[in-house]
Amino acid sequence: MPNKKTLRVVLAQPAAQTLPEAAEVISADPGIHLIEIGDPPETLWRQVITYSPDITVIFAPVFGERELRSVSHILRGVYSRILLITDESYVHKVPQDAKIEIIRLNKSGGSKKALAESILARILAIGPLKKPGDIKPGSENQPAAVPDSDTRMMKYLIAIGASTGGTEALAQLFRLLPENIPGIVVVQHMPPVFTKMYAERLNKELPFTVAEAGDNELIKPRCIYIAPGDRHLTVKKRGSTYFTVLGGTDKVSGHCPSVDVLFKSVANEAGKRSVGIILTGMGADGAQGLLQMRQKGAYTIGQDEASSVVYGMPKKAYEYGAVIRQAGLADIPKALISHIMNQ
Repeated sequence: MPNKKTLRVVLAQPAAQTLPEAAEVISADPGIHLIEIGDPPETLWRQVITYSPDITVIFAPVFGERELRSVSHILRGVYSRILLITDESYVHKVPQDAKIEIIRLNKSGGSKKALAESILARILAIGPLKKPGDIKPGSENQPAAVPDSDTRMMKYLIAIGASTGGTEALAQLFRLLPENIPGIVVVQHMPPVFTKMYAERLNKELPFTVAEAGDNELIKPRCIYIAPGDRHLTVKKRGSTYFTVLGGTDKVSGHCPSVDVLFKSVANEAGKRSVGIILTGMGADGAQGLLQMRQKGAYTIGQDEASSVVYGMPKKAYEYGAVIRQAGLADIPKALISHIMNQ
């Protein structure tokens, strides 16, 4: 039986010069799931953030301003480690960051196969990133504590929508939530298959149960349900409980799954017993749905510009009047818990 692929690696080759041997050597390792990206530097970072890899390998013999901007976006938007292959004359231009490792190219050359094998060795040495940031006991980033006996949290349903930069934002947000949270339903714009891998990854890192949502599943406390990358996710109330419902595949607001679709269903089914949160992302998906949630009595939160990788979706929601509270990413859990505990 083949080994389970546990390490997700993006190989990005934005320059005109490429290293096809790298893909061949990396993909041959049974423990690595390889995604190849050939986008130019201007759009490369968006693709990387979408796939939420453990390690991003960037083959950029020339490291100029375009490559610098792309790497800076990746550092901000995803908790991936970066393995950069560049000419030694450009190393001084690379940002000083603990998440970046460098393989230097020099004029003496060497075989491309040897370079590819060196890249694989470094990937395996880095290994998977265990968690999206350290939380120090006693710091202001410590998860908020809510007594297990308090039932107010359990009466709510939380719906979250995100796109570009959302994989990192969601991971950070979840790490700051108390363990006895209500059920959470999420739409994160990601390709099919990767939503399941992303959920499995969060499930290993967090004290909650995180899974790709199935159809007709009971939404339980301390559980997070992430919409599949090619199906709409809605909720249905039966008695005092909520269930997931997987819908069609047609794009709504430009996306499938759509944040608008999820938010509108939560507005109709949960109303004032729900909280809607819209995070970083391009476009306007979720803005109208969040407005409908607010109109139905839900408490709504939008990520602020300063902490967003792309201030698109939360900006539109704010402009529509859908956001009751705008907050930085680190302050959203406090706003959420404070609202619920004061009801």
